[in-house]
Amino acid sequence: MKDSGSASSAEAWRDNWVAGAGELTREAAALLKAELEGQPDVSLSDLAEVARSFATAHPAFGSLWRLMDRVLQVAEAAAERGAPVGPPACEALDVFALDLESAEQKAAVRASELIHDGEAVLVYSRSGTVARALAETRRRGVRHKVLISECRPECEGTLFARELAAAGTSCVLTTDAGLGLFLGRASSVLIGADAVTPRGFVHKSGTYALLLAAREIAVPVYVAAVRAKFLDPPDGTLGLPLGPTQGIAPSLPNMDVIHAPFEEIPFSLIQGICTESLFLSPAECADAARQAPIHPALANTGG
Repeated sequence: MKDSGSASSAEAWRDNWVAGAGELTREAAALLKAELEGQPDVSLSDLAEVARSFATAHPAFGSLWRLMDRVLQVAEAAAERGAPVGPPACEALDVFALDLESAEQKAAVRASELIHDGEAVLVYSRSGTVARALAETRRRGVRHKVLISECRPECEGTLFARELAAAGTSCVLTTDAGLGLFLGRASSVLIGADAVTPRGFVHKSGTYALLLAAREIAVPVYVAAVRAKFLDPPDGTLGLPLGPTQGIAPSLPNMDVIHAPFEEIPFSLIQGICTESLFLSPAECADAARQAPIHPALANTGG
């Protein structure tokens, strides 16, 4: 049974449309651990139900599905030994969160090597790994400029630009519609990914059109994403949810307001993905995602 504090924390986590996949995945690990510690006799089936409820709250995040997959794999192994599933599940949550943090930093260091002195790099939305890469670039003393747009309706791009400027990075902030006009000034595009599947990668809506424009004028596009975001999702798992519309416009008679925050982009529009271990070509990205199946219990819709 959740107390009011943990319930409000979980609600705030579910309603967060600004934070990135890595941050929300680590928060989910802490929230689920707190819930499991209050249920020492949790069953495997109940754990699967709770894990799925967490993953479906932010279904576009590959690392969140992979976290829940890890928890269920560990818990299932414990159940087969006749042991309680709660303690090993909690340990798995801690280990995954720490591994994710370490992997993001390693991927960021590798991605920072793609940015050279005097270059302008164009980014879109806010990725935790990209933020770390730009911080690493500053740390190495590499002079660079960041071109970025607002990323409405959540405006996480504006928040990111302020964060970068406060840290000493030279930025140009523009509207989402105007970002493509700055592509010609960019040496490269560096973006994150919320998930990587055999078909492509998931990122902020508007990415597809931006990368088509980048291809048109031969600006290279690189993605920075940890392997924990790679997955081969069964039906009923990874999805592209609709988001809140308050930042767009109020609904009126004869007018529907729709906010689709995420889209899937084909690998053909990027040079590859910079992970914590190595740089993967588009074909290698697809192969890596195929090697990351998700526990079948997570696809159970209860029907």
